[in-house]
Amino acid sequence: MMMRQLLTLTALFALSSACCLPRQYSVLLASGTFNKYSSSISQYGAINKVYYDQCNQRIRYNNPTAGFSFITDYGSNEYHSIRNGTCTTFKLRGSLKRTCTPSSFHYMKTLNFGAGALPFDILSYKRFGSTYSSGASYFISNPGCIPISYSGFYKSKTRSSLHGVVWLNFTIGISDLSVFNAPKFCRSTRTLKSMENFDIWDFIAKDFGQETKNPEEMFNTMHKETEQEERKPENKVEIKPERNDDFDGKKFLRENFGLGDFDFEDSDDE
Repeated sequence: MMMRQLLTLTALFALSSACCLPRQYSVLLASGTFNKYSSSISQYGAINKVYYDQCNQRIRYNNPTAGFSFITDYGSNEYHSIRNGTCTTFKLRGSLKRTCTPSSFHYMKTLNFGAGALPFDILSYKRFGSTYSSGASYFISNPGCIPISYSGFYKSKTRSSLHGVVWLNFTIGISDLSVFNAPKFCRSTRTLKSMENFDIWDFIAKDFGQETKNPEEMFNTMHKETEQEERKPENKVEIKPERNDDFDGKKFLRENFGLGDFDFEDSDDE
C-alpha cells in the first residue's frame, strides 16, 4: 500500500512539472558557450531574438552576432535563410512542435527567486554513454510555464563544453506578425529541407553540442538537407547508456576549465 502511494506521489510530481509554453511568444535568448579542445579553450556568446508561432506553424530566429536569420514557415512549406543582405528560399517539409517541457527531464524541486515572488521548478537530466557524458537543467516558472534559464555540460575524451542560456523579455503573443514575411529579394532553390517536428528545446540544447560556431551550419547539421533525391541509408552506431551517478560538477569545472573550487552545495533552510 505504501509503495503504491509513493508511486502515485511520484507520478503527481512529474505531472505537476510537465507543462507547455504559450503557442505564440517572442523572447531574447542570451547564450554563452565555453569549449575545451585538448589544451585550447574557446568561448562564444550571442543574444538571439526568437519569434515562435505554433498556431500558424512558423518560427523566426535572428542572430545578429553571426549576421544571419532564418524563417521556417511550415504553412507555406518554405525555409528562408537570410545572410548579409542575401536571401535563399528552400522548400520545406515537416512541422513545428509545441514547446513543452522535455519528457526526458525529471522534476527536482521548486524554489523561489528573491523574496519568493517568482516560484520556479528545476528540471534536469544526466546521460552517460560509453564515450561521453552530458546533462542539463532548466528553470521553469510555476505557474506560467515560462523558461527562465538553461544550463548544460558535455564531456568526451576530446572535448568538454559548458553552455548557458537565459530567456529575457519573454512576451506572450506577437504584436507584429510581419516578422515572418520573407524579404522580396529572396532567391528560390529546389533544395529540400526536411525538418520534422522542429523543437526549440533540441535546438537550444544542440547549439553547444556541435563543434561549429556558425549557428546556421549547426542548424543544418541537425536537420538533414537533401537535393530531392533519395539518400542511401547511413549506418548508425548505437551507444548503450551507462549509469554513473557520481558525476562531480566541481571537479569537472576545476579540471577542464580551471574555474576554482566553488561552493555548489545546496542548503535547505527549513
